[in-house]
Amino acid sequence: MSWKLCFPRLQWLRRFHLTHGRKLTPRVAKRSFGDKCIPNQEIGNERKNRLPELAASVVSASGESAKQTHSNLTPLTTCKNNQNLNRNEYKSRVLRLLHQTQSDMNAEYLKPISLPASHLSCSFAIDPEGTVVFATFSGFYGNGSAGNGDGLYMFSMLAAHYLIFESICVVLDLRGLEYHWGNTILKTINFFHELGRDSDEKAKRVIIVTSEKNREALESLEKSVTGGNRTYCESFDDALVMARKEIQAYLA
Repeated sequence: MSWKLCFPRLQWLRRFHLTHGRKLTPRVAKRSFGDKCIPNQEIGNERKNRLPELAASVVSASGESAKQTHSNLTPLTTCKNNQNLNRNEYKSRVLRLLHQTQSDMNAEYLKPISLPASHLSCSFAIDPEGTVVFATFSGFYGNGSAGNGDGLYMFSMLAAHYLIFESICVVLDLRGLEYHWGNTILKTINFFHELGRDSDEKAKRVIIVTSEKNREALESLEKSVTGGNRTYCESFDDALVMARKEIQAYLA
C-alpha cells in the first residue's frame, strides 16, 4: 500500500511546500535552544548549565514581591552553610518562629481578660486537716447591677481556692461586707449548688457569718433561693461549731 494513501495529510503538505518553492526539510537530530542549534544528546547538559541563569532571572523579576511576602517572617537559619545547624538549634528556631507567629495572632485577634473589676478585699485560710476553707470578704458591695462585678469576683475567688483543696464545707465570713441588695451574690451564697459537679458535692454546706451590715438584706434574699444547703451564723465561733458538725456528718 502506498504511503500516499496511508498519510494523505503528508501528501498535501508535501504538495504545498513544492508549490510555494519550499522543500520539506527532513527531521534532524538537532533542536533550537535559545539562539543555538544543539544536538539532542547535548540538550540536557545545556539546560542544566542554564538553570542558574534562569533562576537568577526569576528571582530578580519577583524579588520585590518576595520581600513583601516574607517581610514579617523570621528566617530559621542565618548561617551560610545550613549543614552547620544541628537538630536542636533548628528545633529551637522553629519553636521561636511559631511563638512569634502566635504572639502576632494573639495581639491581632485576642483581647486580654482579667477578673471582674471589684473594690472588695478578700483573704482565705484552711484548717490543719484541710477540710474547711475559710473565705473572708469585706468592703462595699455595689447595689443592683452595679454589684455584678463584686458578685462574680467573690464567686471566682472562692471557686479557685475551693477547687485546690476540695474541702468538705466552706465558711464565708461576711462581717465586714456592706451589702444592701443585688442577686449576683447568690452565686457565692449558694456556692455548692452553683459549682457542684455531682449530687454529693451539691449537698455540701455553706456556712455564712453575717453582721448588721448585711444580715437583714441576706435574709430577705434567702426567700428567692431554691436548692443548696446554707446556714447563717451571727458569730465566727458558731460557724466553727457548725463546721465541725458538717465534718463529722460527712465522715460518718
